[in-house]
Amino acid sequence: MPASMSADTPAETFKRALAHAARALAEQSELEVAFGSDGPRLANGVLTLPHPPRDPSGPESAALRGQADRLALRLANHDETLHARLRPVDTRAAEVFEAVEQARIEAVGSQSLAGVRANMDAALLTRLEKTGALRADAERVPLSEAVALMLRERVTGRKAPGGAGAMVDLVRPEIERKAGKALDALALAAAHQGEFAHRLKDLLSDLELD
Repeated sequence: MPASMSADTPAETFKRALAHAARALAEQSELEVAFGSDGPRLANGVLTLPHPPRDPSGPESAALRGQADRLALRLANHDETLHARLRPVDTRAAEVFEAVEQARIEAVGSQSLAGVRANMDAALLTRLEKTGALRADAERVPLSEAVALMLRERVTGRKAPGGAGAMVDLVRPEIERKAGKALDALALAAAHQGEFAHRLKDLLSDLELD
């Protein structure tokens, strides 16, 4: 077979399938999907993902699909202009604001998509493992991650997966005591970004962040 007609490698086939799935989930048929060492990120309308492993059948591929899914859902279920206008100036408050909004995006966007939820769970656990959050004691559990996961639990009715659930349980009583009612109100507004963002201010206030 001539070189010009040689079959794609498994990694190239995986890239093409990943790009196709991301465009469908983002509801943008012309979305540019690139692969590079600076991924995953979404900037200037381009979704950049890390290069897949040579053997895309391994466990790393699920996490990579999850990274693509969470960014594609952000394109479909998020108004960046509104988000930027309402985002707090304080660094810690902004971290929680960002994490909880991303949790809303993922929970609402994947309600009927079990495969997408599984991919994003894999990406979540990989990220938390890399940052050391899954091995942290209660004082070092990232507040933004814990609050976001508790919001996700309320919207989806499903406990955070694997070690992420155990991580949240370390700080759950304190967060529930301070902000349980605000989280309940947030969950009810999850389908509407504007209302959700305004109610997020109550959550930040209850957590003494705003």
